[in-house]
Amino acid sequence: MNLRYQLCACLYQGRASEVFLVQDIMTSQLYALKRIVRHSTAFSDTYLRAIYQREACMLGWLQHERIPHVVSAFEEEQHRCILMEYIPGVSLSHIQGCSSDKTRLSWCLQLGALLQYLHEQQIVHLDIKPSNLHYWKGNVYLLDFATSRFLQEQDVAAAVSPRLFSCGGRHYRL
Repeated sequence: MNLRYQLCACLYQGRASEVFLVQDIMTSQLYALKRIVRHSTAFSDTYLRAIYQREACMLGWLQHERIPHVVSAFEEEQHRCILMEYIPGVSLSHIQGCSSDKTRLSWCLQLGALLQYLHEQQIVHLDIKPSNLHYWKGNVYLLDFATSRFLQEQDVAAAVSPRLFSCGGRHYRL
């Protein structure tokens, strides 16, 4: 891994990716690092590259206080990495049964506002579930844009088009 960041903890581990809490050695700032494997028995490399490029682009393009901001995207020998803002707190999947009706209504309203913002940006998330919603300081954050799509996308080939390297006026070297 990039020598500037120290692994602190594993936050999530799935079939094609894992997310770590990392610390910038120079500034002590905490970040989330998503690593997407390059070679998988479950997914083709073309599909994994498309996921990586799409997610890095979307997170770089989206400017919402309750969606993690991308810091950088880079590739290593075995992984494609997305370094992003770390959102402390807990997944809604861990606290949904421990909350009042008023609190759950607040979560739904916040999620509705997030989805409205995404749709205004011509994006659909496609994986809304409690484990992809994070709660911190009274706010709900939306995570994991791996399966998200731009509304104009027709297939996986669209995900690797040149527009994904320049989104929202920002340019990314992926």
